[in-house]
Amino acid sequence: MCVPFEQVEPPTPTAHMHVNRLRRVMFAHIFLVGLKLLISPGFTIFELFNVYILYAGVSRLDFCNLIIYIFCVGLNLLYVGVFWGSLWQNQIPFASVKGFQLVVMSIALIFYTVAIYLVFLAYREFKAIAKENSGAGLQQTNSAWQQGAQSQQNPRRGNYIKLY
Repeated sequence: MCVPFEQVEPPTPTAHMHVNRLRRVMFAHIFLVGLKLLISPGFTIFELFNVYILYAGVSRLDFCNLIIYIFCVGLNLLYVGVFWGSLWQNQIPFASVKGFQLVVMSIALIFYTVAIYLVFLAYREFKAIAKENSGAGLQQTNSAWQQGAQSQQNPRRGNYIKLY
């Protein structure tokens, strides 16, 4: 696996639109990482891995990387929720918290929510493209399901072991 990855050209206009959106999300995430580095440099380095995972998903139209990105950003969203929840639980007034930290955490809350939604939309499109390219169309899936349903309706009798 070499970086930068080989760029896969989006086959549909919708996929092209999602790729452009995800590139904007990637650059916004890099900007947010820069802001969070000013608050807490220790844990923010791991967010660069999230950007890398998103880059890998966008460049190869890989829906698996997008799921991993959604999970990791969901954990970051949980962390932001814990920040706001601890302020509320401990009844800490906003005046006692650094204003820059409140602004960055507010931006992070909005960004993570929007990023998860946009990446999920791209995930659906990329998965449909992968399924279409693999030849597993809807008719094949439906016919296999119908065959399975018919075999369950007409079970063979006498193919069991008597226990008594």
